[in-house]
Amino acid sequence: MVSKFSVNTLLIDGNYLMKRSFNGAKHTFNGSRHIGGLYQFIMQTRSLIRSQSINKVVVFWDGENSGKLRYNLYNEYKANREGKEWYKKIDLTPAEIKKQQQEKESYLWQMVRVKNYLEELFIRQVQVDQIESDDMIAHYCQKYHDRENITIYTNDRDICQLLEYDNVSVYLANLKQNVTKKNYYLIFKHHYSNLTIIKTMCGDDSDNISGIDGLGENTLIK
Repeated sequence: MVSKFSVNTLLIDGNYLMKRSFNGAKHTFNGSRHIGGLYQFIMQTRSLIRSQSINKVVVFWDGENSGKLRYNLYNEYKANREGKEWYKKIDLTPAEIKKQQQEKESYLWQMVRVKNYLEELFIRQVQVDQIESDDMIAHYCQKYHDRENITIYTNDRDICQLLEYDNVSVYLANLKQNVTKKNYYLIFKHHYSNLTIIKTMCGDDSDNISGIDGLGENTLIK
């Protein structure tokens, strides 16, 4: 089918792709320095540009203190994420703690390098204090869905709520395929418009948001 727009836009959840790249290429080094996250991020972006026929890319990064606005409303929001359960450090040996610190420093160094390289490649980047990348992606789709063909790269299924907009598809990394209005039901066994109500009733473990006791997604769908 011939596209109605000439602009094919790729929106990347930068933090997700960075973590996936870093953890998926643990053995990629330049001499003694680990560069797996840096290398895989650029290679995956190139692969997506080619496979999706992309001519515009925007990478969104979580802003400093991202999630704070939601935390102010609900203080259990993402309280189960890394960094919140600091007390678990007492179970680690000094060597393990040192290794964790070295990995964190390597990750941050590679993230900075990725951002620098993207600038050199004239790839747009967006980062706003206190705002999470998925919220900025949603705002972009609201504003430009009627002017561009938009593909979102993420592994956050919540983003599929944006399928309500025309010309928006979601490339879910773990599935390695585009999710659209047409095939969403075949994959998840419910209509995409019901995703919001499902999350509201069942909660979201990854964000530490509880739902109705005893009600899971499979039960609700049945």
